[in-house]
Amino acid sequence: MFRRLYRQRRRFLLFWSLVALTCLLMAKTSQEVRVWIKHDMAGPEWLAYLSLGLSVFILSTTLAILVILLAPALRRAIEVGALTTLVVEAQKAYGPSVLSDWGLQSYGFVWFIGLFYVIELALAKDVLRQRGLRFDLSVSRTRTIDAAPEAVWAALVPDEHTLERHWVHSIIRITDRPDLGPNAVEAHYRLGRYGTLVQRHRRRVWQKPFHAAYDFGPDDEAKTGPNAFYGTFEMRLEPLADGRSKVTLSHHHRGLGIGTWLLLVLDDFLASELDGAEAFLKGRRDWSVSGWQVRKMARA
Repeated sequence: MFRRLYRQRRRFLLFWSLVALTCLLMAKTSQEVRVWIKHDMAGPEWLAYLSLGLSVFILSTTLAILVILLAPALRRAIEVGALTTLVVEAQKAYGPSVLSDWGLQSYGFVWFIGLFYVIELALAKDVLRQRGLRFDLSVSRTRTIDAAPEAVWAALVPDEHTLERHWVHSIIRITDRPDLGPNAVEAHYRLGRYGTLVQRHRRRVWQKPFHAAYDFGPDDEAKTGPNAFYGTFEMRLEPLADGRSKVTLSHHHRGLGIGTWLLLVLDDFLASELDGAEAFLKGRRDWSVSGWQVRKMARA
């Protein structure tokens, strides 16, 4: 549980930063806040206001923690909600007074919800990716796992001969595709109620159980949606004298939309995947967000 929260540290830092910027903006532009700071936040009363601010911080952080632990599907709402609040305050301070001009001050909450929905949808659909806003992401993580090299290979590498021991239970099958070239296969993933996803792998290195590397992409080269991942996967494994395995995983994703890129970075996705694989190998409960996603996708 605590490891899941730790993997979300970047999301918390972004959330706190956006909240702090919003507070600074309100202190600079809000007449009410300026009067409060000038006349009320003085003398011994400042401790009471500090306590109030600390209470707000604790309550908002507690809400974010509950979302991460109980409803991880909503985790993007943490940063989107904070960003929406910042945009609303910035619009009040520096933008045209749309709500006042149209007599819609009492509908400010509706304006917030509408803006929240637009930002959330833009990130989820990666709409700016279609307009050329794309990012690459390269990540590498090393960990020592208490398991034999063969078990680690089976858990981490999509191999048709050890598929039943792979930690990603949503992989249905792997089929050879010699018509696509040498060492080409297709991995079929179950996506829960969304059907299936077919990903093509071109294996460049296949030295079982110590070194694997392959390029991956969708089954249709023309696909550009948020699930159309292109990139490379590599695993290097060093057996240790005590029976454990030193594993280094490397992922490189090409041409990600800002929404997908941000989600992977804030989730610390590769470390989270190693958490899930390690829990699977040790037979422990998997608290990782990656494990939660795998279980969700595996449900038919």
